[in-house]
Amino acid sequence: MSTIKKNRNITVHIAPVWHPAEGKKGKSKAGHMWFELSDGTVSGYREGGADGRDNIRYGSGYSSWTFEITSQMNF
Repeated sequence: MSTIKKNRNITVHIAPVWHPAEGKKGKSKAGHMWFELSDGTVSGYREGGADGRDNIRYGSGYSSWTFEITSQMNF
């Protein structure tokens, strides 16, 4: 039996309440959370979801954490 390990990363981003967002008047009333997978998948939690531009839209000042996700497949 051989073992193949596949590693992926997930990065979680959180913009706080009242954080300014590009293209919006004023500031976020509820904040925003979105995540990116190492394969390029982006998803988020706000009205309308994430569209892959949230890193740009929310500029700087949000917090990010990256975690390694590992899975093991046995054959």
